[in-house]
Parts: sequence; C-alpha cells; structure tokens
Amino acid sequence: MSLRFRLGQVYDTVRSGDVSILLRRVRNRISSETLRVGIRKELTEADDARVANAEDRIRIASASDIEAVLDPGRGGAKDANEVWQRRLRRHVAETVGPDRCYVADHGDLGPSFMLFAFFPEDNDLLQRAFPDIGPRIKPGEAMVEYLYVPPDARSFGFLNSCLLQVGVEARRRGATSLVSYMPAGNKAALMSVRFAGYRPFELRRSGYRLFRRRVSYEPYTPEAAG
Repeated sequence: MSLRFRLGQVYDTVRSGDVSILLRRVRNRISSETLRVGIRKELTEADDARVANAEDRIRIASASDIEAVLDPGRGGAKDANEVWQRRLRRHVAETVGPDRCYVADHGDLGPSFMLFAFFPEDNDLLQRAFPDIGPRIKPGEAMVEYLYVPPDARSFGFLNSCLLQVGVEARRRGATSLVSYMPAGNKAALMSVRFAGYRPFELRRSGYRLFRRRVSYEPYTPEAAG
C-alpha cells in the first residue's frame, strides 16, 4: 500500500475519535496473525439460468459508480471500520482502474455493490501493487476480491444475485473457477458465498512479527479454520 493510503488511514482513524483503533493497528504490526479462508467456485452454465431474470444487473464500473458506492454520506460513514473499508476500495480502484470492478444498482439506492475481478494477465500488477492479496492467479482462474456493499443495501438476495452474475461474466471471459480469500471469523459472509456455490479449499495465515510480514498457506480443514 502507498504511503498516501497509510497516512489516509491514520487521518480517518483520528477523525473518527477512536484512537484505540490506531493503537491496535500498531500492536498488530508488532505481533499478530490473521486467518483467511480460501474459497473456490467452479464455473458452469448452471448459473446462467439462476441469474437470467435478475433485477439488479451488474456492469463494469465507471469512476462515478465507484464514488456512489463509497459515498461518505451513506449510512455507516461515522463508523471507523466502514470508513477504512471504503478508503481501501477507493485506493484499489485508483490503482488498478474501475474497469476491473463490477457494480450493480439496488432499487432506488443506485450503485450499491462492488467487486473486483482479476485474471492471470493481472498477476504482475497485483504482485507489484498488492503483494499480500494472495498467490499468483493460475491459468483458467479468476480472483475476486474487495467486495463491498454499503450498510443501507445489505441483503442476502441482492448479494447472492450479484455474486452469481460475476461468476457468469468471469466464465464468459474464459475462467473455469473463481477464487477468493475471506476472514475466517466472518461466518455470515462465508455462509452467503456458500449459497453462491463457493467452497473452502485453503487457509492463509498472515501476520507480523516486529513489523515484518509473514504469509503461509495450508490445506483447509474445519478444525484448523475454527
């Protein structure tokens, strides 16, 4: 992540008034471990029919779409974590371009879903700009990351439909499977993606020891995932 992005994080945290978040992040750089579950979805024609009549259609994002989804004036703007999540995704869009992001409108709320999709040809860009995102994308795979739905638009049906549509679009672009990495503790999100056809296959442990980053991968087991 760029220095500008890091300084922006500090600014957001101080502005929120919750300085404990900043102190916690410093402690995490000294000693921490984060567990994420690698999930995979095999792409088949079966999903085409499931989303054929979807009301909320996805599309390639424009810069204005990104700003609408991440609008600071939307609900949750005073929550430090929501502010951080929005800043991260804005930084990603500025780095890789909005054309690698899918968005969808949700009723009268306008753009309310965003998810970035990356393909093998994006490997060099990702490893240079976001080396912690995961291993290199293999031929036939697509990686989806940085999902965000604002609090005022979160519903299972909307999210599930959008996730399925992204899979359909990735298959049309030549992918046979989608992979992503999600926090092991986010049980609600893991349940949602299971309904969209994703299954766990790997665990990624990452963390810091005295400000040095460490990452390791291991096969998924329910016991190890907790």
